[in-house]
Amino acid sequence: MSEKDMQETYVRWLRQAASHPKDDKELRDRAWKIAKKAAQLLKERYGVSRVRVFGSLAKESGFLQGSDIDLAVEGLKSGDY
Repeated sequence: MSEKDMQETYVRWLRQAASHPKDDKELRDRAWKIAKKAAQLLKERYGVSRVRVFGSLAKESGFLQGSDIDLAVEGLKSGDY
């Protein structure tokens, strides 16, 4: 998946989350799927050593409509950001 595709997927997900009420579990499951795809892209394209999720998605509860996906990245070269 290209970086542009990943961005489009994330934006589409945010718009859907804002316009369609869903239960917390469905939102969390979809967010985790996107986070995993983003981590894979970062590792494959930029050679990062580790990607960690933090914030509301990392907690058992609190991930709601409008929440974002917070990722911490280790091993990203300074020229790549």
